[in-house]
Amino acid sequence: MEDYSFTIKYDDGKKDKHEIDAYVLADAIKGFADFSVSLMQSSGSASSTRSVVTEIRPGCVEVEFLIRSAFAIGEMGFSALGYMSTFQSVIELFRGLAGRPPKSVESTGDGNVVVQTNNGNITINQNTYNLVMASPNMGEACNKFIRQPLKAGLEQVSIASGENKISSIEKAEADSFQKLDLKDHLHEYDSTVWLRIVRPVLDGSSKWTFDNGSGAPLPADIKDAAFLTDVKNGVHRFGNGDYLYVEMKSVQRRVGRKLSSENSIQKVIKIEQGAGDQLTLSNSV
Repeated sequence: MEDYSFTIKYDDGKKDKHEIDAYVLADAIKGFADFSVSLMQSSGSASSTRSVVTEIRPGCVEVEFLIRSAFAIGEMGFSALGYMSTFQSVIELFRGLAGRPPKSVESTGDGNVVVQTNNGNITINQNTYNLVMASPNMGEACNKFIRQPLKAGLEQVSIASGENKISSIEKAEADSFQKLDLKDHLHEYDSTVWLRIVRPVLDGSSKWTFDNGSGAPLPADIKDAAFLTDVKNGVHRFGNGDYLYVEMKSVQRRVGRKLSSENSIQKVIKIEQGAGDQLTLSNSV
């Protein structure tokens, strides 16, 4: 069993007597528990993680938490310091997004993504980003332990772990910490990948079909105008086993109760031809 401590400090700006509404504090405690446990579980600790309050101290109203996991953080693939960094990254992601979808998301190729927010770029682990985008609970948790206390009259919320400061959020930033207004847009990211051509479309605007190694067909629009012009003019020939090295944008959406993915190739960087029969516009059907 491993324990990781956090302290949340609610500052009302007063120099003498400090207070916070009991209902707001109760919601804040639950919100922080939901936030921290969800973040821990996203790293592999499953249902064996829980949050406990160990002390509520006077002086700007401080609440001390223990996040208790049956597994050492190191056994889940990252360090305690890494967990604090991830915690901080999620807070900064909400701060940057300010309640709105990201402008763009690009994979770095090492398990992270660079998110272009309304207030600059943030680099964050891909799985952590997916958790924030796909789980409305994270935004609601932030609303409870950050936004609601600030809206109730507090001036600042500070989060720390021991001597390590994680973040401070001012009253003016309160509305950034709430459920993201994503509507049906769940997740978007850019990647540079190799794709095997399964079914090319040598004329018209239909989607090409590719194999990306997942075992399932991957349909994609091609937006590279220069490449499409060369295809139409018969410059490129395609056969079984041919590959495209491309820049691709992928968007995951919610349609009713189902999920759908849309892929569009922004640029064809390289073509690698295999040994199969070649296909051009003139002999395609």
